[in-house]
Amino acid sequence: MKTKLEYVSKIIVVVYFLIATFVIASLDESIQKQYHEMINRGSSKNISSVIVSSKPRIVKAKKIVKKAPTAITQVDTTGQEVLATFSGTVSHYGPNCSGCSGVTASGYSVKNTIYYQDKTYGTLRIVAADPSIPLGSVLRLQTSNSTILAIVLDRGGAIGFSRKFILDLLCESEAQSYQYGILKNTTVDVLRYGY
Repeated sequence: MKTKLEYVSKIIVVVYFLIATFVIASLDESIQKQYHEMINRGSSKNISSVIVSSKPRIVKAKKIVKKAPTAITQVDTTGQEVLATFSGTVSHYGPNCSGCSGVTASGYSVKNTIYYQDKTYGTLRIVAADPSIPLGSVLRLQTSNSTILAIVLDRGGAIGFSRKFILDLLCESEAQSYQYGILKNTTVDVLRYGY
């Protein structure tokens, strides 16, 4: 039967190996070669001195920017299971509204888009919703003359079930939101909760 000390010793060796592997990967190729030669010879006495005396190489990280969809593609949600339904008045807002930063509560930048590309539902409009509806939830908004598929990526102080507006639909600008006005008697079907 192995003792706790033997288990702890093995864990320490594994952790040391992982740290050493990470450190070695960040070193210059010539230093990596020296390290591997020492390991192959079975000599580990000077490994730490090789690592400490070397200069880590600087790797420039690539900035990952999610691009706005170029084509609007939506999935037909007719006949899909509806998880919940509610109705009320929907307002509009722009990324430049008072108190807005151009980044949603979910961290998604809306400075150049009003859409989100979802793997399952395609291109979706962005809405702000009550905190009881998780971020990433997919909604189908139905008015008397249109159906809009949207994803909850934002919150709003004037939005909620006990407030005047149940949702806030993102527009290109705050000025344009005034032109769109409000959508009364909107039926909202929840098609997915969260991501």
